[in-house]
Amino acid sequence: MKAVDIDVDCPEGLILVPSLFITDRMQCTTSDHWTPAIYYPASGRYLWSAPATPRSLDRLLGVTRSRILAALATPLQTTVVAGLVGVTPPTASEHLAILRDAGLIDSSRAGRTATHELTQAGRALLEAASPRP
Repeated sequence: MKAVDIDVDCPEGLILVPSLFITDRMQCTTSDHWTPAIYYPASGRYLWSAPATPRSLDRLLGVTRSRILAALATPLQTTVVAGLVGVTPPTASEHLAILRDAGLIDSSRAGRTATHELTQAGRALLEAASPRP
């Protein structure tokens, strides 16, 4: 991932656009004729199917944990994770606890709902395991 520093005047504001079509990056548009906008991955983009996982990650972590790790490229709640990987919420919770203990994910709680996301170490592991083009 490459950081880009852009300095743009936004007298009429900045538009933030979640997208189901962008999965791994952010995009910015600037123009004299349009309000500046930032397009970013929508948090629910894996609600229909989980992303593919590298085989090497399956062998290292096990199929379920590697699928959970790949799905958490966007923050998700425990029940959504369970549905994506085809396990019960208590089983997903057990796997999430192991990934959290390993420092690969962080979890936050709001009432009875827990939301999970990758840590920097989790992202690095996913990136290292992904096949190179």
